[in-house]
Amino acid sequence: MSSSYTPPTRPDGYSTSTSGTSGSNGTSSTYAPATRTGDTDPDVKPVKPRGHARADLGLLLLRLGLAAIMLAHGYQKLVLQGGFAGTQGGFAQMGVPYPQVAGILIIVLELAGGVAMAFGLLTVVVGLCYAAAMAVAIVFVHLANGFFVAQGGYELAGLTGVVALVLAISGAGAISLDRALFGAKRRRRVREAREAGVL
Repeated sequence: MSSSYTPPTRPDGYSTSTSGTSGSNGTSSTYAPATRTGDTDPDVKPVKPRGHARADLGLLLLRLGLAAIMLAHGYQKLVLQGGFAGTQGGFAQMGVPYPQVAGILIIVLELAGGVAMAFGLLTVVVGLCYAAAMAVAIVFVHLANGFFVAQGGYELAGLTGVVALVLAISGAGAISLDRALFGAKRRRRVREAREAGVL
């Protein structure tokens, strides 16, 4: 007498078969991995990971906007407000500490730093320096005038300071000289760490 038997599918994706003989009981177990439906289904498309193109474009626009403001204010101080001497005198009247030094530094920062920010060069350093400069300007110049810039308040200085700090934290993004000059070294360190089993 013979009988047919269909073995149940195991939860781990393998099926158990009793065909064949082994030893005295005439049974053997054969394990074969179950085929997933998505492996052969032509309608199932793999999900592609989302890239960082939008984030890099956003950082580029943020950098260019901040650079435009920095360059405009640097030009205003250097050309329209008496240059270094005029800026130093204005800082002294407003109570800015060390006005002789601060007048030179802020013009250099806004002009040279504005160009560097536009190209994404030393973005972290420039961002931190400009955020610190805006904090000083708020404390010593704008805070007493309230919030709105029309009354001399800290509205614009606060916004540009926050933008500069965000760029210092996030970095310049892929569309920048920072990535072109220093990105290869970072990628090499990551690759070496992976090869060493650290990552």
